[in-house]
Amino acid sequence: MPLLASILMVACLSAANAQTTQNDRLVRLSIMKNNGIAGTEYTAMRYANMEGIDVHPDHLNFNRVAASGVSSLFLQNYKDAAYYANISFGTPPQATIVQIDTGSAAFWIGSKACNVAKNCNDLYPFDSTASSTFKNISNGKPSNVTYGAGSIGGILSTDVMTWGTFQIPNQQFILTDFEDPTIFYQQNGSVTGLVGFAYQGGLNPSISAMGYYQTPIYTMVTSGMISNPIFSMWLNGSTTGGIQGTSGGEVIIGGVDSAHYVGDIMYYPIANVSKNYFWMIEMTGVQVSSTLDVNNPTASLKVLPLNLTASYGLMDSGTSLITIDPNFYTLQLLPALQANSLRKPVPLTTDLNTGFTRVSCTDAQRLPSIGITFGGKGVAPNQPFFEITWQDYVLSDEKGCYLGFQAMNMKNTGEGKPVWIFGDVYLRKIFTVYDMGNGGRVGLAYAANTAKPFGVPVSDQAVAQQLVETGNATVASPTKRGGAGSVSARLLWFLLPLLAWF
Repeated sequence: MPLLASILMVACLSAANAQTTQNDRLVRLSIMKNNGIAGTEYTAMRYANMEGIDVHPDHLNFNRVAASGVSSLFLQNYKDAAYYANISFGTPPQATIVQIDTGSAAFWIGSKACNVAKNCNDLYPFDSTASSTFKNISNGKPSNVTYGAGSIGGILSTDVMTWGTFQIPNQQFILTDFEDPTIFYQQNGSVTGLVGFAYQGGLNPSISAMGYYQTPIYTMVTSGMISNPIFSMWLNGSTTGGIQGTSGGEVIIGGVDSAHYVGDIMYYPIANVSKNYFWMIEMTGVQVSSTLDVNNPTASLKVLPLNLTASYGLMDSGTSLITIDPNFYTLQLLPALQANSLRKPVPLTTDLNTGFTRVSCTDAQRLPSIGITFGGKGVAPNQPFFEITWQDYVLSDEKGCYLGFQAMNMKNTGEGKPVWIFGDVYLRKIFTVYDMGNGGRVGLAYAANTAKPFGVPVSDQAVAQQLVETGNATVASPTKRGGAGSVSARLLWFLLPLLAWF
């Protein structure tokens, strides 16, 4: 969901040549990821510096054919900053690059006319006059999307959308004729727009304060293109500091891919709040567990349960960090991270201006793991903790290291209860399934074969490397990775749909 509160890295999914011949066949669509650092939701579509990366769809044809015969397209990664999706619109098709956002539903594309008039600032803007299948269905009424900071305006339209081998006729979207200065600046000629995949009541659409937008997934389901109303998401990280030719991830349409997760998928029902707009589920517990001491491997790990009041967790590919209720973050989580640090408390310093918590890259390796449980109506008790380690939640820039968390009050979205936003920091570790059927539910499992996104800045390369045992595997501590720009240097971007504030 565009949900910005400081700078952030966002996840934009990138679709590519996939193969489908049967309605019940899984289709893989690869993701291109931008590598970098972030704040709370710096969206890929607003990434300000694309130098050094070739994102033109014609130049991204690295095909992989899985054992099942499903074809996937490998795309370039650029510094852990964002994930890009390649789709096309119109007849004949025109290439566009968009962010796929599970936290919002609006679908908008920058228009050529708007860019020529310099009211928009997009990459590959769409020329509606060149498409024989374009339709203006606005009936003279403008459509506007307003975020916490920034807004776009345009006309409600339909056209043929091509995504991999899916061809969706009459897909609704907003063709922009205006981007306010905030979004204009953030677009910076880097991407074309944003496509939302929020739940919105699933197969029984509900109208929220944000209105209702027919998402491509809903169109695929209702038109019979896929028989299972499910999509799943695997986000890859990177241990390198530059462009790499491997996949940034995949979105699987119509089901799941067992190669992308380990263990069982645990399903949790959509919480009945905010008019069922979000992929939001109940949280039931949080604990911190100390890191294994390689110098004393037989020592017992300290496990500290925290006092979590009734809260919700929102799965959002459009947010880079994990946003946490301010009271819980400052009064419980930060003290617990220090108390359960290996050997002695790790010093943590929170910048009140940016909201980011800095940590020495040397000390970061002593921070504990954080485990979270989820639940809901009909869910059995004693659910497993889904845990992230310091390698997952410690990020870096040229100034050093910081935690991939940010305090944010989302109680309006939770109808009075705290809401955590689980962005890319969490979604790289956890494979997620989005099921529009079965009353609406989210599935979680540990992701398989994801690279570690953390890297120690050059200034801390003298730190002795050690092996750190996580809950699932023993992994080498981070290798060198250049920073992608300081948090303070990045533009503050706070794209939070007004729904979160009503």
